[in-house]
Amino acid sequence: MATVSKDQSYRPEIEYSGRVPNIVKWTHKYEKWMSDHIKIVPEDLAKKHADMASDPFLFLRATYYRWAKMFPEVLPKLNDAPVVRSVGDLHTAISVAG
Repeated sequence: MATVSKDQSYRPEIEYSGRVPNIVKWTHKYEKWMSDHIKIVPEDLAKKHADMASDPFLFLRATYYRWAKMFPEVLPKLNDAPVVRSVGDLHTAISVAG
């Protein structure tokens, strides 16, 4: 059952389905698909993987494509949540040494 708090935030009571996706497998498949469409720079991909392993935010940002597809199955109660307009913003993270 969904609740609305005093601040009017939507707070669903969520039961996790227990299914954990194999993100390494799916990332490999995604990168294979991507390499069929654009030139991949191996050093940049290695840096992306290192960044993903070093920071939870960068990990979630880099795997957005999979979580957007998985969440309706993993968190089925959210399927009944109010529909809102939203944007998934995919872009690269650039670190600058300095």
